[in-house]
Amino acid sequence: MANSNSAGNRILFANHSGSGSTKMIGSVIVERLKHISDIDTVQIKSGFDYKLIPDYDLVILGFPTYYFGPSLSAMEFVENLPDLNGKSFFLYTTYGLYNGNCIRIISDALKKKNGRIAGFAQIRGPASDGILLFPSLKLFSRYERKAGKKIDKAIDAIEKYLQTGE
Repeated sequence: MANSNSAGNRILFANHSGSGSTKMIGSVIVERLKHISDIDTVQIKSGFDYKLIPDYDLVILGFPTYYFGPSLSAMEFVENLPDLNGKSFFLYTTYGLYNGNCIRIISDALKKKNGRIAGFAQIRGPASDGILLFPSLKLFSRYERKAGKKIDKAIDAIEKYLQTGE
């Protein structure tokens, strides 16, 4: 557990990354938020201690989009959460071509656990399955042009939530 910072904000950054795009975006988000909050980072995997969730002001949950939905690891993480008692989550997903209903699916699952969605971001990045199927398409080998702006917008939303609760 990290020590509380002067503002008292505590963030849990939980993510699953298949080919590394989600982890890369997450590392940028964590680095950009260090100045306002202590951030504990965990990889989504079995054995996570769900009793720690109430200790945080915000949970940032990052995951890749697979076949128009959240990764199985992200869904299992959410399904194993206890009642969240209004705990807030900021969601972000990476996708290769199309994000489908990824954010809605995981948001609905969190809401069933009494979770609150503080915001979300969807960023197109390199796609391991796409590059294998269509190696000549540059689309599958790089982040979208607006990735930086989307990250900026996500950081602004997270900072606003931590300051105002909205």
